[in-house]
Amino acid sequence: MQTAHYQPPYPHAGPPNGYPPMHAYPGYPPAAMADPRLPPPIPFSHHLGPSNKRLAPVQPHPAESPAKKKQSKWTAEEDASIIELRGGNMKWEDISKHLPGRSAISCRLRFQNYLERRSEWDEEKKNKLARLYERFKKDMWEKIAKEMQLPWRAAEAMHWQIGEVEMAQRANVPVFHLAGGGNASGPPPPGASLLQWVQSFEELGKVEGWLELSDGKRLWMILREVDSGYFSGGLPEPEVPSSGDWTRKWQNLKHLERQVSTYYRDVCGGQDSIAAGHDPALKTIAAEASVPELEKLIMVIIRAAMASPESNQRMAQRLMSLGRENAMVIANELRAMEESEVVDSEPMSRDESAYQSEQETSEETKSNGNKAKPAPYTDPLLEREEELLQAQATIDKLQASQAAAQRQLHELRQDKERLQEAFDAYRSDIDVKGRKSGGDDAFKKLQRQADNDRAYIDDLESQMQSSRSTMESYERQIEKFKADNEASQKLRDDLQMLKADNEDLGQKVKANENLKKKIQTLQEQEKMNASLKEELKTANDRLEELDRLKLVQSSLEKEIIEKKGLIRNQEYQINELTTTRKHAEYDARMLMQKLDAARERAERDHEALEDLRSKLQESRLDDPDIDDAPTKRDQELTDAEQQPQTVSAPTDDSKHWREKLAMVEKQLEAADARLKQAAERNAALEDASRGREADTKAQQDANMQTAEREQLIADLRSQVEASKKEYSNEPAPTQDTAALQRENRLMASAWYDLASRLQNNGVSLGRRRQEPKSWLGKQRTLVGPSNSLQR
Repeated sequence: MQTAHYQPPYPHAGPPNGYPPMHAYPGYPPAAMADPRLPPPIPFSHHLGPSNKRLAPVQPHPAESPAKKKQSKWTAEEDASIIELRGGNMKWEDISKHLPGRSAISCRLRFQNYLERRSEWDEEKKNKLARLYERFKKDMWEKIAKEMQLPWRAAEAMHWQIGEVEMAQRANVPVFHLAGGGNASGPPPPGASLLQWVQSFEELGKVEGWLELSDGKRLWMILREVDSGYFSGGLPEPEVPSSGDWTRKWQNLKHLERQVSTYYRDVCGGQDSIAAGHDPALKTIAAEASVPELEKLIMVIIRAAMASPESNQRMAQRLMSLGRENAMVIANELRAMEESEVVDSEPMSRDESAYQSEQETSEETKSNGNKAKPAPYTDPLLEREEELLQAQATIDKLQASQAAAQRQLHELRQDKERLQEAFDAYRSDIDVKGRKSGGDDAFKKLQRQADNDRAYIDDLESQMQSSRSTMESYERQIEKFKADNEASQKLRDDLQMLKADNEDLGQKVKANENLKKKIQTLQEQEKMNASLKEELKTANDRLEELDRLKLVQSSLEKEIIEKKGLIRNQEYQINELTTTRKHAEYDARMLMQKLDAARERAERDHEALEDLRSKLQESRLDDPDIDDAPTKRDQELTDAEQQPQTVSAPTDDSKHWREKLAMVEKQLEAADARLKQAAERNAALEDASRGREADTKAQQDANMQTAEREQLIADLRSQVEASKKEYSNEPAPTQDTAALQRENRLMASAWYDLASRLQNNGVSLGRRRQEPKSWLGKQRTLVGPSNSLQR
């Protein structure tokens, strides 16, 4: 839209119709003909018009603001000048004098919000900063170290150890951060402080979370606490719950936001518009209970409460009761809102806006001539509203100009009537008294002046007519814009409904995707359950084998105990037999010695008997008269014959001992055989114990695997319960999904039952016994307890 410039309602050049300027004529009226009814003449130096009528002042209209500030884009030269001048500790007023068209507050906000925080830091600058800091850090820290009477390295180390946030808190200053996320540890979020501020109102009750604030009822109670006289009404939807329909909550929030804006504008004397970046999205709050948007809305309420003359002191005391850290966080947020409002509230005059639009148009043309760049997205509805506002402002200015022109026209008509009366009186005086010599010139001058006044009045009327036509055209444009605005509002409502439908469809799509994911998860769980079934079957087989091995182990342990007792008895018998054998060998040796001695004695007796017999025969041959001698000799011979018999008796005794010795040897051989058999059994038992240890280890592994499976099943069960709780409000699952869930529940219950039975030592599972197939198993059955009992 082209901007209409205000033109003064009178010409700036000489008089029309080719008349000479008035200074060529003598002054009117003459001193002798001065009429007391006429106003005093206005000097020519006060206006540039052809007559001395009272005209509009040369100053611009009050609706127009003078061009004091230049609203064009900041250049790199201006940014460099601000950095250089501020580096020399120059005041902002002096800096604004070096930059024509820039105010002190504009320079300060440009430096604090952009130049300080949005400077570009590439790797080269960072490296240069590190080198310069390493070079000058001693000079930087020596002043601080001198004040604290510490080594400068200790002061530097403590500075890095405390950190930026704590340093700012201890110094009671806000933390400085670069824009764009250049700082890893940002300022603390205001959410906790704002929630604590809301909870400080005891009338609200206990506020658990942000969802309870999304319906607007508790926030409205806070506004009543701020100013009960102004916020005395109610909400459009007072019965809506926090988890109810979001459109009803949206109506409450819109009503609350409008009331707060009106209160801030009318009562607090502030601007009703909220700066960009601090405007809460009410729809997002109502639909999703967005915490950042709720924080923005609460900050708007706090701004109105702190600026309210009714509750300023109470709100300040309540804010300070939250603690220093929370109060500093909320104060920093309020400061940021105020700075944003100052930046956005700098007005631009009509000439400045036209100048800026021309400059931006020329710059865009140049940039498009060099290289086409994609234009940022702009909302056509907002542009139409902006044009409508500009047209309304122009119409207001034209209406004020028309009112001023009408006043001037009315005054000119009154002057014309007075002049006409004076002219008629003058003419009547001339007719009565007669014309003088110089009367013709005065008459001509008055006639020319009247013509000039008529021409000027006609010019004013034509200008007023053109202003009326312009006003009518603007009114038509306003009507058109109003119609377009209504159509756009209808389109907005339709678009909002479409967006709501689109969001509902998007939620349904997300629900379908989640259901698909659930089905895939259930299928994966089914596969996992099948694998778990196989592993469970394998574990059951191993448990059966383990139980069988336990039985074999218990029987082997019993048999080992019995064999150990038998071995001890056999060892005792072996010791007894060994002792008996030693005694028998000793007796046999003694008997052999006695036998040898008896044999030698028998041989000696036999030899003595033979000698006696030979001597007897010789004596009989020599002395036949001796008759009584035979009896004595016969007695001796009888005794000699009886001696072999006594010798033969010990021989029979030795035979008895030999038989006993042979029997002992046989017993020793039998004991050796039993000892050998016991050693073989001990070797078999050791093999069985080694197998038992392997079985015990396998049992432990099986127990560990069972525990892992139980943990996995518990996790799966918790996941299933969580998914049930999460999607309890969704439509009923399909038949396949229900079957899968039922199968999962059956598997979980069966696994729990089996696990509980396995963990219970007093419960045994019925299993059929199988004949062992391995050689070791067969040997174990041979030496087992059943075989021992059979023996």
